[in-house]
Amino acid sequence: MKSREWLYYNHALVSALPPHQAPDTSVLRSKRFWRSFGGRALFAAWTDGFDCGSETEWWYCICDKPFDMQALKSKRRNVVKNALKYCAVRVGNPLDYEEALFAAYTEAQRSYAAVNRREAQREAFRRSMKRLAEDEAVDVYICFIRETNEAAGYAVVKNGDGYCAFQSQKVKPSLEKYQVNAALVHAILSRYADRLGSGFYICDGARSVNHITHFQDYLEKYFGFRKAYCRLHMYYRLPVRLGVRLLYPFRRLIHKRKNNRLLHQLSAVLRMEEIRRSFDG
Repeated sequence: MKSREWLYYNHALVSALPPHQAPDTSVLRSKRFWRSFGGRALFAAWTDGFDCGSETEWWYCICDKPFDMQALKSKRRNVVKNALKYCAVRVGNPLDYEEALFAAYTEAQRSYAAVNRREAQREAFRRSMKRLAEDEAVDVYICFIRETNEAAGYAVVKNGDGYCAFQSQKVKPSLEKYQVNAALVHAILSRYADRLGSGFYICDGARSVNHITHFQDYLEKYFGFRKAYCRLHMYYRLPVRLGVRLLYPFRRLIHKRKNNRLLHQLSAVLRMEEIRRSFDG
């Protein structure tokens, strides 16, 4: 009874639809539906009211207007100019650059905090690259340093009807001085420049409470992204619902002690529950 409107991610069911569409939530009341995901999912999270026009505690980071470099402050404009000077970005088959992309992924993972770090598994990475190469809706942007032709990072973008979405972006920290992130984002914005401003939008994803990178702030400051506010909803399986009710009064203490993966994930769920409750008043 799996639904194409839902996907499993990190012990949760999340909407597989673009943020301007809400999934069918009636299936959440079916035990058979939950079992179809192997019983691993503990709760479901989804949104509605996309880009509602009023400020809320939940949002998606989007760009819906063409990028205007001249609108940037001079310091930020120079960052983008340096990115274009030192970097070249091409859309390519990830299998043709598998070793280089794995090196970028591995180095990026090492730079993350321990609770967010994932061990780089070569076989798992190879399978993921194969899936990307076979998906006609996906583009992989690869950034090369012009002087050395070294692959410095990559971005994965999923194309949809009226929108596209950043799925991941990995950059070698040792090469960030060349403004690799800026080069990748600029290339993506340039590709969709003629569609932005006509109802089409680029989405970097929802607000993160689990892996704070400040990347969305960066996109807003340098590339004209903005917050599209909406409402967050959560539905818990019965044992999890009881656990959340029990632990919610102690959430601030848990937030302070999220020094291992389990507490870190629990802290994120309780923070999302706190945000969800902000819409009940």
